[in-house]
Amino acid sequence: MKHRFIDRISVFVGEWAGLLVIAAVLVTVWEIVSRYVFNSPTMWAHVSTTSLTGVTYLVAGAYVLQRGELIRMTFVVERAGPKLRRWLDLLSDATAIFWGAVLVWGSAIQAEKSALNFRDGEWRPETTGGVWDIPIPAAIRVVFFLGVTLFLLQAVVIFYRRIRVILSIDPTTTPITGAEYSEYLEAEALTQELKDGKP
Repeated sequence: MKHRFIDRISVFVGEWAGLLVIAAVLVTVWEIVSRYVFNSPTMWAHVSTTSLTGVTYLVAGAYVLQRGELIRMTFVVERAGPKLRRWLDLLSDATAIFWGAVLVWGSAIQAEKSALNFRDGEWRPETTGGVWDIPIPAAIRVVFFLGVTLFLLQAVVIFYRRIRVILSIDPTTTPITGAEYSEYLEAEALTQELKDGKP
């Protein structure tokens, strides 16, 4: 099913984005050693660490949403009964779709202005403007657009699943978010291994 494909993309991108934090830490350690041991600070460390951690933040939204770990006002939802809770969750999902759509629209405009900038027939993307004048701002705006697009798709998938549960079309077989879905993927992989005859 296509909605599982979106889940897999969200998980893949989120887990790989986490590695960017490690890269940012390594760049920071390199800068500290260069500056204080060799008295030779770099001109690229600050821009690099800011960009790496920024990209991590921008693309992790879909992953966090898929895992069901997005910040919520649970004190309201937890006091509701199961039926009302489903409808409140559905309202939350609809809000996430609206918010995601607004972000996709706004980020598309910003990415286009920043990355597809041509002057005198030459491509001139937005750059850092400092000594290390490279088009990182343009790249980050494009990544932001891609990240919120994935967030929007993930929100639509979760909304679709919740509708199916509420309407009792698919009450138990489709996990909606969170650890429930991770367990589902593990069981699916184990089933596939057993079918393939792997131990």
